[in-house]
Amino acid sequence: MAVTFSKVFVKIFGSRNERLLKRFSRMVSLVNELEPKVQAMSDEQLRDRAGELKAELKARKVRSVDVYPEAFALIRESMDRNIGIRQVFNPEEDPLNKFDPNKLEPAARQAYDAV
Repeated sequence: MAVTFSKVFVKIFGSRNERLLKRFSRMVSLVNELEPKVQAMSDEQLRDRAGELKAELKARKVRSVDVYPEAFALIRESMDRNIGIRQVFNPEEDPLNKFDPNKLEPAARQAYDAV
């Protein structure tokens, strides 16, 4: 049985998909660690922090990869407050905070209905 270099490299380093999943799972962990800090922020503080991150990126004070976890945490919290995004996949979790597709913009609602 012939052993190819690509098979050896996949055994050592993992497949491309495995490497991507590993990288993304680290990102999810970082975002989850920021959750308590972001949940404690007011809507105005979320907006201000997002603006600060944007300004720092434009001024090249930080790299985009360094900002991803906090930016994703801010986005997730904003979406959860506005449309209850976490309830999309588990509407029975909290009946008072149920995801309401009627809150979506018309184009987004069409896409939601199509899915």
